[in-house]
Amino acid sequence: MYTTFVYRNYSLPIDFDISNDYIDSSIKTLYLTIASHILPDKSHYQNKEVKNKFYKEFKAMTKKLLSAYFNDLKKINLIIKNTLEFDEIIANYSLSSLEKVRYNELYKPYKYEDVIRNTKYLDLNNIIKTLINKDVDQIIFTDDNFATNLDQIYNNKNLELIKSWLVVMLIVRFSKYLDEKTRTIASKYSLFISGQTKVKNKEKHALNLALEYFSTPIGLYYGQKYLGSKAKKDVENMVSHMINIYKQRLKNNTWLTSQTINKALLKLDKLGVHIGYPSEIEPFYTNLITNSTNLIDTVFNFNQVINQYLFSEYKKPINKNYWSMAAYQVNAYYHPMYNHIVFPAGILQGSFYSINHSTSQNYGGIGAVIAHEISHAFDNNGANFDENGNLKMWWTDEDFDKFKQKTQKMIDLFDNKEIEFGRCNGALTVSENIADAGGISCALQAAQLEKDYNAQEFFINWAKIWKSKYKQQTALRLLETDPHAPTELRANIQATNLEEFVDAFNINPEDKMYIDPQKRVKIW
Repeated sequence: MYTTFVYRNYSLPIDFDISNDYIDSSIKTLYLTIASHILPDKSHYQNKEVKNKFYKEFKAMTKKLLSAYFNDLKKINLIIKNTLEFDEIIANYSLSSLEKVRYNELYKPYKYEDVIRNTKYLDLNNIIKTLINKDVDQIIFTDDNFATNLDQIYNNKNLELIKSWLVVMLIVRFSKYLDEKTRTIASKYSLFISGQTKVKNKEKHALNLALEYFSTPIGLYYGQKYLGSKAKKDVENMVSHMINIYKQRLKNNTWLTSQTINKALLKLDKLGVHIGYPSEIEPFYTNLITNSTNLIDTVFNFNQVINQYLFSEYKKPINKNYWSMAAYQVNAYYHPMYNHIVFPAGILQGSFYSINHSTSQNYGGIGAVIAHEISHAFDNNGANFDENGNLKMWWTDEDFDKFKQKTQKMIDLFDNKEIEFGRCNGALTVSENIADAGGISCALQAAQLEKDYNAQEFFINWAKIWKSKYKQQTALRLLETDPHAPTELRANIQATNLEEFVDAFNINPEDKMYIDPQKRVKIW
């Protein structure tokens, strides 16, 4: 029964996943994960007023959903009470937002036999053998507190709580695939969290459902249709140029030893580059067959096909040509265990890039994004992975101590900086701030080498790519959980951190957009 729930993507208190092995990045391995808690951030459970505010909205939504299945109001209230009680247990063994962004620390391997021996209530051995038809030698957790307390979460004492929680989570998760009235009710809590007032219309919901399962092939179509060969070639040249500039900056680095510099250069030499759309997609898409009369059965069948493929990948070689992002997305990423950077076709447009832009504008846009992703290979997380994507220290102790000191300066540069909705958490956002700083600095150097260099065009376009609009509730959630600094701080602090910006706009010490040179931070 439990494995059926896993295959169908039910919410489970203890779940299973196949993902990259940090130590041997050439294969995938088995992870045990804990369910998501109901409140947006773990810190909310420490504030009774905040917790009750979120729970009130969740209870109101859940009561309406359960009323379609249960006539007894007392039973409905008991199910909800049990659910929230178990949710607090889950939260106790969950990571904070700050812990989650330190992903290089989220690798806790345990011997398989030890986990099985120490878990009395959940038949892990039978579940895992059903999911994976191979010998399993170890299980990876992201947190020792979770790994050593499985029996505190799943046990006979909690059984009634777990049953109630499973019922509620099942109904909440899959109600969006039922009728419009039910979908609207099931959206109430997420709308409250985001600050939105209206549920997506039926057409947008249908589109999102299609993208939920077919984002990769749809992205492939988008990239092949809309990314011109000239633009693709131009961006390829920019990436090559940025990598060479990064190498030059490393060779001229004054705070690292030659031993660490040489290892960093090796990592750049082995950096993979993917632009536009993937060259391959996963093979399971041909098995996603729709049921024209029953959407929920289609969803369950899709989930089954995808998860069976996922678990079949245990210990198999990684295919680095598969992407973690759809090609139509306006985004980009660095994968530390693949040591590659990816730029979907969706971001190669608008303010980020145009063949009609000046070179300074393009370097202030996509050029800075390119260098940002390269910089992730050397941020406080990526720096812990070697040229092959393995979690392995390649720095000298002395150099890494210097790097940690510079990282702290970046934390200080952003910490407690205020925006309309609150204050920035410098520790939470440090990895992205390191990447932004390296990105804008390296892209600026590239722009300066062009004949038509224009500093103001560069910085103005840098600011344009961070234009954004948020509801207050969404902005508050981002401040609590997002590893990216608020966009206005990304635009302004990173620019004012550079002397070229000060010169380009005649910034004076008495101006608000001025940072004392002693407080500016340069890492890469």
